[in-house]
Amino acid sequence: MSKKIFTEQEILELSKNKYVKNVTAKGITYTNEFKLQFIAEYENGKTSRAIFEDAGFDVNIIGIKRIDSASLRWRKAYNDKGILGLEDTRTLNSGRTLNRELTIEEIIAKKDAEIEYLKAELELIKKLELQERQVINKKIPASKIFRLIQNLIQSFNLKNMTRHLCKIANVSTSGYYNFLNNFKTRSIKENKDLISKEIILKAFNYRGYKKGSRSIKMVLENKFNIIMNRKKIQRIMRKYNITCPIRKANPYKRIAKATKEHRVAPNRLNREFKQNIPGKVMLTDITYMPYGNNKMAYLSTIKDSSTNEILAYNLSNNLAIDIVTETINKLVKLKSFKLHKDAFIHSDQGSHYTSPIFQKLLKKYNLGQSMSRRGNCWDNAPQESFFGHMKDEIDYKSCETIEELKILMAKGIEFRFVSENFRSHKKYHYVFREYPDSKVITVDDDLIYPRNTVERLLSLSYQYPDTVCGNVIRKIHMDGNSFSVYRKWTKVFTMPVNSSLQNVAIGCGGIYYPPHWYGEELFDWKIISEHCPSADDLWLKANELKRRVEVTGGGEFYPRPIELPQTQNNSLQKKNNGKTNLNDKQWKSLNELWKLDELYCINGK
Repeated sequence: MSKKIFTEQEILELSKNKYVKNVTAKGITYTNEFKLQFIAEYENGKTSRAIFEDAGFDVNIIGIKRIDSASLRWRKAYNDKGILGLEDTRTLNSGRTLNRELTIEEIIAKKDAEIEYLKAELELIKKLELQERQVINKKIPASKIFRLIQNLIQSFNLKNMTRHLCKIANVSTSGYYNFLNNFKTRSIKENKDLISKEIILKAFNYRGYKKGSRSIKMVLENKFNIIMNRKKIQRIMRKYNITCPIRKANPYKRIAKATKEHRVAPNRLNREFKQNIPGKVMLTDITYMPYGNNKMAYLSTIKDSSTNEILAYNLSNNLAIDIVTETINKLVKLKSFKLHKDAFIHSDQGSHYTSPIFQKLLKKYNLGQSMSRRGNCWDNAPQESFFGHMKDEIDYKSCETIEELKILMAKGIEFRFVSENFRSHKKYHYVFREYPDSKVITVDDDLIYPRNTVERLLSLSYQYPDTVCGNVIRKIHMDGNSFSVYRKWTKVFTMPVNSSLQNVAIGCGGIYYPPHWYGEELFDWKIISEHCPSADDLWLKANELKRRVEVTGGGEFYPRPIELPQTQNNSLQKKNNGKTNLNDKQWKSLNELWKLDELYCINGK
C-alpha cells in the first residue's frame, strides 16, 4: 500500500466519484461494482491506469503505486475465490481468516450461536422502549447489541464466536472490543448517574407530589442549593423512567355546557377569586368519574374561593338536576358554617345552572348567581384545578360499584367553621362538643407534620387510655409549693414519660385527648377572654389540673414539624414568649383564679 497521505481537498475530490465507498487520509474503499468492472476490462487487455482514468479518477491524486497495488490485490483475490473474493470484509472480520473448510461440528456450533443471538435479539426488541426502536433505519443501538453479544458469550461460553456474532449483528468486531475496554469508564458514568438519580428523586417527591424537569430544577436550587442542568435532569429522568403524570383533557367536560345561547347571569366574579371573605364566593361545577366496567359517576362540588375548602359535594350515577340542587341543600344545612350576607354561587353556563329549578332554589336561600363567560374555563379556574388534582390523587377508576366510590370520596377531611373569634381556642370548641365520645387529636394548621405524628400519639393512648398524650412535653417547675414562671418550665426529651399532673402537652407537636376528659367550664369564653385569651395550651392544662387528668408523652420528636413559609411572622409563640411574657402573666392569672398550685400539691405529689 502506498504511504501517500491524502489532503482534505483530495479526500473531497475522491469522495465525489460514484465508485468510491469511503475515503480517508490513508486509503480508499472502492465499490464491488468497480472491482468487477476492473477485472473485466483488465482481462480484455486494458491497463490499470487507463481503467482508473476512464472511471473518472485523477491518477495524479491516487498515485500509480496505489493503483498497481489495488490491481494486484484484486486479480489475486479473483483468481483464488472468484467474484466472492472481491467482497470487502474488512469491517466484519478481524485477525487471520481460516484457509480450510469448516468441520460439521464447527458449522453446527456457528448455527447454534446464531440461533441464540436471534432469540436474544428478539427478547431485546420486545423490551426496548418505543423511542429506542424508532431510531434511524429502525436499528437497535450499537451499545445494546454489544451488551447482548457479551451476555451471549458469557451465558453460553461462546468465546470463539465473537467475530461470527458481530457479523450476524452487522457490527464491527473492533467496536465490540472497544465496548469491553470502556467498561470502567461506563461504570464511573453509571455511578454518577445513580447519584444524580437519587438527588433528582428527592426533588421529584418533595412535598408528596410528582414534578416535571422545570419544577425539579427549581426545587433543587431553592430548597437543596443544588445547581443541575435541566437537560441533564431530563436525560436522567428518561434513563430511569422517572415520569411526571400529565393530566389529560377530560373529553366529557363540555357535555354539561350551556344549552341556551344567552348568558342568564352576569359574571359578578370576574376572576377575583381571593376576596379574603370566607362564605362569600362559592365556586361550583360537575365532573365525570368513570369507574368499574364502563360505568360513569358524576360529582358536583361547592368550593369556597377564599379558603379553597370543599364545603359540600354530591356524587350521583346520573346527570339529573338533583345533582346540583342537592349540593346546594347540603351547603345551606351546614350548621358550623355561616354564609356571608352577599354570598353568591359562581358556575359555568351549563344546563344545570341555567335551569329555572336551580335559579329558583338560589333565590329561595337568598344566594346570588354568577356565571363564567361562555366556553371560558379560566373564569372558574380554581374549581377546574381542584377536579384535575383530585383525579390525580384518588384511585376512583379501581372502584367497582357506586357505593365503593362514595366510600372513597368520603375518606377526606371534614371542614367545620367556628363563627365566633375564639382565637387559638377555636380548634377544640367545635370538636369536643360535637364528638364527646371520640378520641381527638389536635394539630396546628401552619405546620407540616412528620408521617409518624398520629401513630406516636395513638400508640401512647393505647398504653394510657385515660391520659392526655403529647409529642412535645414541658414539665412544670415548682418553687417550693408554688408554680414557677412559665419560662422555667423545661422540655422533656426522654420517652416514655411517666404520666403526671406536672406534665404539659404543647399544641405545636400535636395532642391526643381521651373522651369525656373535660367539663363544661372549658368553653366559658368570658373566663378565657379575661384570664387566658391567647394561650390555649395553658387553659387546657388548667382544666386538666382541675379535673385531675394526667399527661404523658415527650421524647425526641423527629423529624420536627416544618413551618409553612410566612406563617410565623405573628405567631402566638413569639407573642406569648417574647418580651411581654404573656404566658407567665396568663398562667399567673389562672393560678390566682383557681388556686392551681394548691390543687397540684394536693393531688399531684
